[in-house]
Amino acid sequence: MSKENYIEEIRPHDSAYKHVSGYAEYTDDINEPKNTIYGAIGLSKKAHAIIKNIDLTEVKKSEGVISVVTQKDIPGRNDVGPVFEGDPIFPEKKVEFFGQPLFAVAATTTELARKAVLKAKVTYKDLKPIITIKEALNKRQFLFKPRKVKKGNPSKKIKNSKNNLKGNFTTGSQEHFYLEGQAAFVVPKEDDNFLVYSSTQHPSETQQLIAKINLINLARSIPDKKIKNLEALLKMKRKN
Repeated sequence: MSKENYIEEIRPHDSAYKHVSGYAEYTDDINEPKNTIYGAIGLSKKAHAIIKNIDLTEVKKSEGVISVVTQKDIPGRNDVGPVFEGDPIFPEKKVEFFGQPLFAVAATTTELARKAVLKAKVTYKDLKPIITIKEALNKRQFLFKPRKVKKGNPSKKIKNSKNNLKGNFTTGSQEHFYLEGQAAFVVPKEDDNFLVYSSTQHPSETQQLIAKINLINLARSIPDKKIKNLEALLKMKRKN
């Protein structure tokens, strides 16, 4: 019986050909049906500030606008933290990073939606941002309670070791080359069903978050088995 050995053998990714050739079909490649509405997000211009007021009067009057959504319009849980809580869809009182979503606009075209969000008038009270890991550590400003994974007595072993190397390094974030642009496409169906196409690596997590945000009975939401190119196809049913 032959033994397969793939060590040091160059093997292409299963979907590599489609990714580099453009044949892979992603959420943003789907042909939209007639009367599709398009969304755009109003973003924070501050990195760390208290939101004093958001005036969306001119946004609502803008050409092609059908609806404007803020944190007040979320019927369920205003948080999309997948593991730890603390990642609101739209913040209520404080922004914590530049470009944080503040509200959303639905319009007849993408261009009109993007033009509309620029007409928002937001007033802030500036707070001093923490922009380095070192500063955050010194001020003990953590995203969540620290967790330690420890076995034995590493400090003692390091102290008694023959050689010691001490230093630090930093590295920027990096995305995998094959990840698609962030997009979602929702098709209303009969009996208050939604068919959701989502650019995600975690379809069940996406399903759960949508259900919690919209107060949908998760037990009645049905995930479709079609998962392709790191995207998910979900069927969601509103709670009656």
